[in-house]
Amino acid sequence: MSEDMKGLKTYVICSEQDRSYAEKLALLLGSANVVLRFYTDDDIKDSKDSKAFIGRFTDEQLTSVQDVVVLIGQDTWKRRLIDLEIYAALSYKREDGTHNGLVGIILPTRLDYGKGHVLRGTLPPRLYDNWNNGKGSVKIYSWKDSAPYFKKVILKADSLRSSDEPDLSRPLLAKNKGKDSKSWEK
Repeated sequence: MSEDMKGLKTYVICSEQDRSYAEKLALLLGSANVVLRFYTDDDIKDSKDSKAFIGRFTDEQLTSVQDVVVLIGQDTWKRRLIDLEIYAALSYKREDGTHNGLVGIILPTRLDYGKGHVLRGTLPPRLYDNWNNGKGSVKIYSWKDSAPYFKKVILKADSLRSSDEPDLSRPLLAKNKGKDSKSWEK
């Protein structure tokens, strides 16, 4: 990896069905620059455990990275674990008073991939709240099989680190959405 990426570590959030994209991203950017830890629903038992999981996730993952990438597949928004990881990523404040940079990557598995627009009701809702809040604290890109492209995306994520407070007003997802759920919008 080039000199300007040296020292930058990125944590990748993804659902289990999109794991191959996370592994591909680690190959494209180099394993020294990408932290992969695949949590499962078994890592969080009930809603009382949400705050404990967020604290554990922050201690185990966020203190050692500068930026966070959310891989957005068709059903990513339905996953409680994804919501908790995004909440932790947005709420974690670094020693310098900034929050980690955060970007979403639209995967080819989505219906809106390559269409020039995003189906907002199928984005992770908390990610959407902070992408659409006018502060520019979250950016969304489309997947490309290109190391130079992802290098630019990660450098952009790093430039998004800000002391602005994120929008965390949405309640934590209490359970996974059903397979038949089409959108979080009413």
